[in-house]
Amino acid sequence: MPALSEADRQHCLERGRSPGSIFFLAHRFMPATLQEPLLVLQALLSEIRGIPFAVTDPAVALAKLGWWQQELSGPNRDQSQHPVVRSGVASGLFDCTGGQVLDAYLLAVGQLVRGEPLEDRESLHQISRDIGGAEVRMMASLERAEIGTHATEAVGGAMLLAQFLERFPAQLSGGCWWLPMRDQARYSLSLSAVQADPRTKEASKAMRSVGADALSMAQVAGEMLDQAGSAAGRVIPVQLAVLRRRLLRIRSRPLAFDRRGSMSEVLAAWRAATRR
Repeated sequence: MPALSEADRQHCLERGRSPGSIFFLAHRFMPATLQEPLLVLQALLSEIRGIPFAVTDPAVALAKLGWWQQELSGPNRDQSQHPVVRSGVASGLFDCTGGQVLDAYLLAVGQLVRGEPLEDRESLHQISRDIGGAEVRMMASLERAEIGTHATEAVGGAMLLAQFLERFPAQLSGGCWWLPMRDQARYSLSLSAVQADPRTKEASKAMRSVGADALSMAQVAGEMLDQAGSAAGRVIPVQLAVLRRRLLRIRSRPLAFDRRGSMSEVLAAWRAATRR
């Protein structure tokens, strides 16, 4: 297997190992043989997942997702000049993940670029499970972990909800807010008001409520992974341990939450990595 070039590895580090992210804190505790393909996978997910937040025009965002679909297709990726795709080929990432899961992932992310607001909490949960579940399936495939669909969606859903909470005032393509319309009405919130002042009592209540949903998903996922034992592998349990600590921080002090990692999150990752 060819090694990643230094330039491509640096690009993956910048895109996939963002300081303070859950992956950043968990990566050092992953099996050594999986650290490089996991880094490349996280860089790829970051590139694609970031499109709805970075591109305001839904048509342009859809075109970017279409470009990634073409670039990641079997006939094209070996000739790709994109550093993440080159790294995926060099690390053997695509031999494990498979094209169907990547297509499902792109389709799921496409739900966020339509320029249509989410109506209710269940819509937010479903999109989080769709996107996050595909991400977790790809992570699990790298070590052939046997994680059931319910556990996969629970972990993935909690991870995506946490990412939404970490960027609470962020808007999606088309100028929509990720917070569902019913929650905006319930807590008397608007995107423009939150962008002007995100530290309000109403914002705190909304964040606590969504954080409680995410923590509930993470708790269910933890029970399922405990039942699976060693078959669940090490990658997902380590990330889940960091995620649960982070959600507890968000729930306890949503307005004072600092995305930089805490020592409790590092210790949680270490314990999860060493107990299996």
